[in-house]
This record gives sequence, structure tokens and C-alpha cells, in this order.
Amino acid sequence: LYSEPYKSCSMMGALRIAANFDKTVCIINGPAGCAFFCRNTILQINGYLHPLAKNIKVNIYTVDFNEKDVIFGAKDKLVKAILQIFDLMHPEMIFIFNCCVSEVIGEDLDEVVFEAEQKIDAMLIPVRTAGFKGDHKFGMRLMNEIIFDKLIRDNHIEKKSFSVNILGETDVYYSTTRELSTLLKEANIEIICRIPGRSNLEQIRKSVNARLNIVICGSASYVLAEKYRIKFDIPYIHGNRFYSISESYKAYCEIYNFFGISTKKITEMRDKALEELRTIKEKLQDKKVFIIAGARRAVGYAEVFRELGMEVSYIFSETSP
Repeated sequence: LYSEPYKSCSMMGALRIAANFDKTVCIINGPAGCAFFCRNTILQINGYLHPLAKNIKVNIYTVDFNEKDVIFGAKDKLVKAILQIFDLMHPEMIFIFNCCVSEVIGEDLDEVVFEAEQKIDAMLIPVRTAGFKGDHKFGMRLMNEIIFDKLIRDNHIEKKSFSVNILGETDVYYSTTRELSTLLKEANIEIICRIPGRSNLEQIRKSVNARLNIVICGSASYVLAEKYRIKFDIPYIHGNRFYSISESYKAYCEIYNFFGISTKKITEMRDKALEELRTIKEKLQDKKVFIIAGARRAVGYAEVFRELGMEVSYIFSETSP
């Protein structure tokens, strides 16, 4: 699959988080082109094309603006789409996104939500993510604020001694945190919620019971982790720590030490993994690498290549940390 434009917008960033939730639908109040780009990109970068994720759908739809909608607005069309989606799928949450076109013409999402929520039993959440407001990182931050302000409640607090939330992994198949999840399970540490992840509304609300938040991607979830820390006193281990063997080991030790669990097993795992790298390092020690990636990811990749014995000659990034 091929995606354009090259630079992602704020709506795409917000969708990367909201689209993964279970029993959830995202409706784009705009033209089909916006939906095509966002849905096509999220299929790729959120892991929906993984063979083992084939039964997981990405529920992103559009009202498909035409010329008349751009001139006169599409309020009635959007309300009809919401009611139709609810009748067909019965989601518990429906996120309604304004894009550049609908924001420019002044579409009032609050009015739409007020009218539609009288007729259906689902949580309707307006998201104003016109692309001219910022890039995908802006959209992620905005969506995190919406999740915290709209979905999380104080009256669900019942702290669990050995529990965490995993924040910032957008892969719907959880490939990035498979090893971490296994280590947590073996240590009897419960994963209450993953945001973004295949979490439903009940799990998201129970996230306030976690003792620790583990942030996989700072861009995706640093804002959310800070909000948990300030309001619910939940500390966090922040992202960019799960690339190389050595950095992952340090993060795993920090988690285990937080819960007072012996790190002997993960130390043995690290030593075994580093030993297995010896032969590979001998073959790569004279090689050089040029990294082109986002700033945070580039730093992580650099640690991996250095651990492999390669020289990182250049790092190029178009984005700030």
C-alpha cells in the first residue's frame, strides 16, 4: 500500500490512538480523501496488516463531503451517519473528527453530538483535528487530553498492588511489547490497560488503579503519563528505552525494582543475549550506518547499531525530539 501525503497531519495522529480502541468507531466529517489517507496509513503503521491481526478491523469511516456539503455544511448527513453506524455496529464510543475542510467552514460538532446522543446509547466524543493545526504529534497530544478529560473518572479508583498500564504502543498486535508483556506476566504484574490498544471503555476507566505507567513512545503518550502522575499520583517510566538489549535491560530492572522483584532472571537473559551477539559483532565491526528517522526513534536505533558493533556515522531527522 502507498500513502500520501508524506507529512502526516494532526487528524492522523489522533486517529492512530482512537482507532485501536475496542468497541469504538471513528467517523471523519470530511471528504473521502482524508479518510483514505488516514485509514491506509494506519493499516500499515498500526500493525493491522500483520497476518495474526487479520481479524482485527480498523473502524474508520467518512461522511464523504461533496461540493454541496462544503458550501452548506453536512450536519444532517453527519447525524445520519452516526445513527447508521450505531445501528450496524453498536459501538460504546464514537469519535467524530473534524478535518481541515469541516473546520474551515465552521461545522459545529457540539451541536451534532447534542442531537445524536438523544437517539443512541453510545458515548459521542468530538475531536477537532484540522491538519493546519499541527502534525501527527499535535494530534496525539490532543487525543491524550481528550481521553483523560472525557473517559477517565475518579470514582473507579481501587488500587492494585502489582499492576501497570502500557502507554504509547500503537501496534494493534502488540509486537513491540511482546517481551515486556511476557516478563510482566511471569512476575505476576497485571496489565490493566493499554492506551492506545484494544482496550474498551471499562478498561480505560480502570487504568487509574495502576501503580505504574510504562511509556513506550514519548510522542504518543508523554502528555497522558504526566496527567496520570499529577492527578492520580501514578509514576511512570518514560519511553525510548526499549530498543537495544542494554537499554531494555535497564528499563526492565527499573520496573522490577519498583515492585521489589528480583532482577536475577532478566540479568541472565541479558547476559545470554549479549553472548549470542558476539559472532554477529565480529562480522559487523567495520561497518558504518547512516540513520534517517524521527529524532526519538533515531536515538534508539543508534543504540541498537552501536550494540551490534557498528559505527553510527550520521543521524538525519526532519523532526524535533
